[in-house]
Amino acid sequence: MAKNNNLHKAKKIKDDEFYTMSTDIEKEISQYKDYFKGKKVFLNCDDPIKSAFWEYFSKNFDHLGLKKLTSTHYKKDEQTYKLELTSYEDEPMLIPLLGNGDFRNQESIDILKDSDVVVTNPPFSLMGEFIEQLEQYDKDFLIIAPLTAVSRNTVFEHFKKGEWKFGHSRINYFNRPDGSKKEVRCHWLTNIKDIKKPEHMMYMRYEGNENKYEFYDNTNVLHIERDNLIPLDYEGEMGVSIAFMTKINMEQFEITRKLTVKLNGKNMFSRIGIKHKK
Repeated sequence: MAKNNNLHKAKKIKDDEFYTMSTDIEKEISQYKDYFKGKKVFLNCDDPIKSAFWEYFSKNFDHLGLKKLTSTHYKKDEQTYKLELTSYEDEPMLIPLLGNGDFRNQESIDILKDSDVVVTNPPFSLMGEFIEQLEQYDKDFLIIAPLTAVSRNTVFEHFKKGEWKFGHSRINYFNRPDGSKKEVRCHWLTNIKDIKKPEHMMYMRYEGNENKYEFYDNTNVLHIERDNLIPLDYEGEMGVSIAFMTKINMEQFEITRKLTVKLNGKNMFSRIGIKHKK
């Protein structure tokens, strides 16, 4: 969890200048194959002049088969602009905005309503508001979020229903304005119903290996120390790390609840309850 210390600090001081690397964008977008064909893509919370998101999507406009690409530029205390592209052969149109490009402004909301999918690295200090907006307007999205985002009630409930999930790749570094890199532990968060699913995973058996396991204090929830120790034949509730949500196969498991537990008197990091599906 230490790798996300700078993100927690950013939330406190509202420092959201973390830039996504183009290699991370290409690695994830390539997994969605034909999804983007005919779509209007909105890159909000962005800076299209510097943005690796704008660079990738504008260069691959034809390859992805996009219908429209829009990116709003945010500048806290200034009137700003948006860039729009409707054809790979044309130059992008720079259109002034009345406001500062904040995703909460009505101008940005109107663009959101007209779009099919949001792809961005949102400001982590406003992650809660950003996620609420995505839910309110019921748009497809592919965004970058800390692994701990699954602990949010809204996100967790969508995970539990199998409606939201983490994407295919992990984000290990962000670029900073001074040219340095920050090590992080982030993932793509999405509600896109792509075809590729996690593989069914086979695990060791519980029966005959009971001595390898413990139960959380005062519960009947089995503590799973590592993902590869999930027993194949245990029918009760098990507690796994949040990281397991990046690889869970919802055909194999059901998510039961968020757990706040102790083990041998010590508080555990946030855990997720799961069960094998019958």
